[in-house]
Amino acid sequence: MGSLLLHTYAGENKIKLSGGRAAAERQGQLRVALTDRFLRRSCALPALLTFGKPDETGGLLVALRQAMFVPAVTAAGAGPSGSRAPPPPAGGDVQNQMVLLGVQLLEQVAAACLQAPPSRRRPAAKGASARGGSASPVDDDVAARLTDTAKCDVPAERLQRLWAAAEPKGAAAAAEAARDTGSRMAVYAVLQLLPAVVHSGLAGALSKAHKDFTVGLSRVFLAVALRALEVVQRTARQRAAGAVPAGASARGRTVEEIFAHAAVDSWMLLLVDQAGVYQWLAAALGVSTAQCWPEGHAAALDVVEVLTLVVPAEELAMWVRLWSGGAEAQPPPGAPASPHAPVIQLGEAWLAQHGRGKLVAALKDKGCYVPAEAGGRASGPARDDGAGVASLRLDVVMKHRLPALPPLVCPIDAVRGLDVEHNFRPCSHPGCTRVPASPGIVPEVASELPTMRCGRCRVESYCGAECQRAHWRAGHKEECPRLAQMRTDLESASVMMHFGFLRV
Repeated sequence: MGSLLLHTYAGENKIKLSGGRAAAERQGQLRVALTDRFLRRSCALPALLTFGKPDETGGLLVALRQAMFVPAVTAAGAGPSGSRAPPPPAGGDVQNQMVLLGVQLLEQVAAACLQAPPSRRRPAAKGASARGGSASPVDDDVAARLTDTAKCDVPAERLQRLWAAAEPKGAAAAAEAARDTGSRMAVYAVLQLLPAVVHSGLAGALSKAHKDFTVGLSRVFLAVALRALEVVQRTARQRAAGAVPAGASARGRTVEEIFAHAAVDSWMLLLVDQAGVYQWLAAALGVSTAQCWPEGHAAALDVVEVLTLVVPAEELAMWVRLWSGGAEAQPPPGAPASPHAPVIQLGEAWLAQHGRGKLVAALKDKGCYVPAEAGGRASGPARDDGAGVASLRLDVVMKHRLPALPPLVCPIDAVRGLDVEHNFRPCSHPGCTRVPASPGIVPEVASELPTMRCGRCRVESYCGAECQRAHWRAGHKEECPRLAQMRTDLESASVMMHFGFLRV
């Protein structure tokens, strides 16, 4: 499938397509049709993540990521930077469609693999197996998490069994192995596709033209943010139960604390640094209110609520501002013109009108509140443990069924696991369009484009110096020391667990 998407299958050079640019456009449309028919309409991706071979599934995910940046692939040799195609006109129809499909596939992964299992499940209809159908239980919750566009032309029975199809079955050992694979590959799917959607350069234009794109992408961000909150909540429960002592010094951290800190930092690195969640939320709020899309700003505000609970007060105040006075009843304006202003601007009365009173109270506790008479300065000390924060936490935990979330590895664990266990490490630059050195895509060229790990963090990998420089300028310069620290901490904690130590 990945080979077909990138037109890198064996014997490709023997196929002659006449028509120049028209032929390239037909290849692009073929890529869109393959992705739509074999992945989106079949609802096969969540099941592939669980039951497929990790290196082959990883190759497919990389091909999907690359397809968002290569709308017109030709078989006429390598283009700039070793790409198999020259850079096409930005915003072409094929690229638009691939980015839209990328969000719809992310919706399926988030609904079936990242969020809580369905709460309402009913037995399959009698005779389903006899008619050739599946006898697995039917649910309606997971399908309800998808936007209408993501469900378009998808058979109802596939939507109803979206979660069950990805649920491991059989012997306990085999089911546990499949569950571990699904956990890692679901996170890896988000790592590959979510930053690619954002960095494609089309998210802003598509959000203005497609309501379901705005709603769907915000729901994907919500599913990722909930994973960070789940780690925070689990650590708080362990500390309350005495498993994780409160107030431990940096030299006296427990294994649980090391894992939890690295996991939260890894999820937030994906959300904030790699996928630009604050910039997306500002744009989504501005577009949704301007277009009168209540589902759009509701989905974005759900993400803001979770971030309010996860992000420390000092950092949150840099990104979010709650206004009172004359501006309080105004809807969010979108991204501010000044780069020094907080990205997300919210009015107190506007939030109250939309039933977000608990978010208002929590933002005040966090020091994001600016009274009209304060002259643009936040009012009161910032607190992470105020009554408003506690009330919002209880509401979010119940609304999103946080205790029922399935266990997942954190993003850095997903990358390291594929690297160490399967020797799979494609180029980390989101815009790279080179064929990865993976048996999952083209075995005969697998040795032609190997990748090398970043010498500093040893987490990210690159196919060459050009992609490494581009990724460094695009943000890896700031991410590299954090990734190196996370890797060191996780390796230390793993050694401690292996030898039975409980504290560093």
